[in-house]
Amino acid sequence: MAYPYGTSARDERVMFVIERKTPVRYARNTVSTYEFALQERFLDWCLTAYHREDLFSLADRFLTLDAEADSLFYVWGHSYEFDMYDDWGRFEEFCQKIAGKPDIQYVTN
Repeated sequence: MAYPYGTSARDERVMFVIERKTPVRYARNTVSTYEFALQERFLDWCLTAYHREDLFSLADRFLTLDAEADSLFYVWGHSYEFDMYDDWGRFEEFCQKIAGKPDIQYVTN
């Protein structure tokens, strides 16, 4: 689930109701951490970065990570924004930079 405007994620009451009254077990907010650690609170999932932020510097950091634990590079955004901001080429360049690495699993949600 994605919280509307990302703001509800900080409301403990909302998370309490979701956890106890719905089948939802994962919800993302819109907080960018610029980090690659796995999250502890699945109903308040913070993300690595918004697709319009500096993904290339983050990709460089991620690709040279000497991780002893699992890591996650989680990019969020909305497909209509690629048209709105004319970002398709930029995002494709990012995807090419990070694609095809044998030690990375590529997933979607």
